[in-house]
Amino acid sequence: MKVAIFFAYLDPGTGSIIIQAVVGGVLGGMLVIKLFWKKIVSFFKGGNAKSEAPSDQTRPPAQ
Repeated sequence: MKVAIFFAYLDPGTGSIIIQAVVGGVLGGMLVIKLFWKKIVSFFKGGNAKSEAPSDQTRPPAQ
């Protein structure tokens, strides 16, 4: 069995890039969940994704 030895240098900038990628991925995932939260919930509840706030048509006319 032959063992290969690799010498690699990882400077502090490499660790910084890895941390930035992880933090960016987590924050991006949280943003996607925030933007599509009502659709996600309605998918699992089996309902429609429309908001429950009354529309302009149900309000009485302004005087």
